[in-house]
Amino acid sequence: MASFSTLSDWLAYLATIHTTSINLGLERILPIAQQLGVTHFACPVITVAGTNGKGSTVRALEALLIAADYKKVFAYTSPHLLHFNERLRMNTQPVDDQSLIQAFAKIETLRNSQELSFFEFTTLAILDICKQQQPDALILEVGLGGRLDAVNVVESDVAVITHIAYDHQQWLGETLEQIGFEKAGIMRRGKVAICGDTEPPQSILQQAEKIGALLYRARQDFSYQEEKNTWNWQGFGKNWQQLPYPALKISNVACALAALQGVFINLTLEQVHSALQGLNLTGRQQWIKLPHYPHICLDVAHNPDSAEALAAMLKKQNHRGKIFAVCAMLEDKDHTGTLAPLLPLVEQWFVADLDCIRGGKAQLLTPILAHHNAPFRAFPTVQAALNEVESQAKSNDIILVYGSFHTVAEALKKWPV
Repeated sequence: MASFSTLSDWLAYLATIHTTSINLGLERILPIAQQLGVTHFACPVITVAGTNGKGSTVRALEALLIAADYKKVFAYTSPHLLHFNERLRMNTQPVDDQSLIQAFAKIETLRNSQELSFFEFTTLAILDICKQQQPDALILEVGLGGRLDAVNVVESDVAVITHIAYDHQQWLGETLEQIGFEKAGIMRRGKVAICGDTEPPQSILQQAEKIGALLYRARQDFSYQEEKNTWNWQGFGKNWQQLPYPALKISNVACALAALQGVFINLTLEQVHSALQGLNLTGRQQWIKLPHYPHICLDVAHNPDSAEALAAMLKKQNHRGKIFAVCAMLEDKDHTGTLAPLLPLVEQWFVADLDCIRGGKAQLLTPILAHHNAPFRAFPTVQAALNEVESQAKSNDIILVYGSFHTVAEALKKWPV
């Protein structure tokens, strides 16, 4: 039985105890979760699934709950950018090393040689920390899919399903209907479910009806309107006007508001204003502005849908310079679809190998760029690509870094904020 005194040693060990990095299913984790008593919590629990927008929805929920004077708001997200501790936030602050070390030791004892994936093991540990701390509200982001994801061992009060698009087809299915069915697995009988997709797969609607979930849909049961400097939200008997713009996609914030109304958390207009003013999330359309330096935009966009949202945002920017893109992606992503939306906007591409599990080589991207006659250079590391683009871009240009959480993490190491 393993025992380590540092978080880094534990994480290194956990990477070795399962033969595959992704192994969906609840049969391994559920008995241990039941033994720990983490399948039910005394506080409101909100589970968030979807192809894109999960992290932004969780961040909005977190800010809104804190503004509503909830004292202990816990949020579990994945993956992390720079430090594993980022995966569990307690009132926006990452969990400390010692709490994780103690929880890992506990799970190692309880699993009794049961093989667990890295995500299963760490999810159990994080849920145990939450149980011990007795949160006033708990927000859980699904890691992959929904129905068979480790997070789904917890019984939630509200299920939020953001936009559905193609990603992870090798695990979730080749069609949007199949993907939607997997996401719909987080809904519960008689409990509120929020669907942010304005044209959801029928599989979500059918599953909600089959199990008797109380489904509320964007544009039907709640709505929002974006204006020049403010936006409006209506639903659940509320009509909130002239809300401040956060640095998050409004459709995701709208889902967060609907989720809290659905669980009868009574927000005031003043609390909503307070929560949204200046709200942002690291690595999501994040701008870094340094004196006498190019504008830097970081985004973890790693599939066609999120790349289209990124391109739409860049088109709205009133800049006179050029856009230089640094891109590195995992090997199992839709490379063509993720590059395509940015091709008309980018002056030159700096593509790189990604040094991580499932990391892709620059050579996966270069044929696509060559086919579209897009100027590019390939580099052995993301840092090398960042150094080169830094030497070329002028102060009125934009350096765009996207393609993966790992890619953005490298940029944050170079330009810490």
